[in-house]
Amino acid sequence: MIRLLIVLMVLLNLTSVNAELRLLSFPGETIKLQLDVDQEVQLNFEKPLSSIGIPDEIKNNIKTQLIDSRIWIKVTKAFKPTRVLIKSVKGEISVFSLSAIPKQQKTQEYPIKYNIVSERRQAYKSSSKKKIEIKAGENYIALTRFVAQSFYAPKRLIKKIDVVRVPINTNKLITLFSCSKNLACNGNVSALPLASWKSSHYYISAVLLKNITKQQIVLDPRDLLGKWKSTTFHFNRLGRTGSLTDTSVVYLISSSPFEQSL
Repeated sequence: MIRLLIVLMVLLNLTSVNAELRLLSFPGETIKLQLDVDQEVQLNFEKPLSSIGIPDEIKNNIKTQLIDSRIWIKVTKAFKPTRVLIKSVKGEISVFSLSAIPKQQKTQEYPIKYNIVSERRQAYKSSSKKKIEIKAGENYIALTRFVAQSFYAPKRLIKKIDVVRVPINTNKLITLFSCSKNLACNGNVSALPLASWKSSHYYISAVLLKNITKQQIVLDPRDLLGKWKSTTFHFNRLGRTGSLTDTSVVYLISSSPFEQSL
């Protein structure tokens, strides 16, 4: 059974602390999202919405507001994973598995913004004269999904795309993060390259991340060093060292080989 891929992507060169993250969903899969108590989040969908279905068991633990294609959510009390259905005006339903935990860090004054993007959305590459469509096997989502499934899914379920394996130094740790409030310092998370592939347009590399502290760490793509077209965490929360959740993988897409992009 495929392990659910929760994808957090951030646009290159965003410098604002209020940069919007992308939560990519795949057809037929539930979107898991863990929230912090008292931290407001904003979900931005591609299409206008008609309703959000909150089960009775968590109605007293969560506050929501829906305006057009946006939903604001603020949790007042922790709760276990609960299925929430969000319906668009055209009748399309997105299935979320929401959970909430006591806040692990200082609450931000502004909402954390997530753009909900469907896998069906086409990727385009800009040229000096016009925009040309990149074939399906080479867009960011297809590349990321292929590499993620290469590590987490049975081989029979991996959809083959036009990529080749390329050399990458997997014998030493690298410096991948800058210092931030979430990480405190780069030494809190070790980063070890796992593998790299090349398509006709991009390189995509996988790096193993491990928390080496005794506190939970929330990974933020804005803290990554390097020149990346997209960044994707398989899981964006690392449990304290020694726990079952102290590791994750980040998938990095670049225009040049991994070592040159770092």
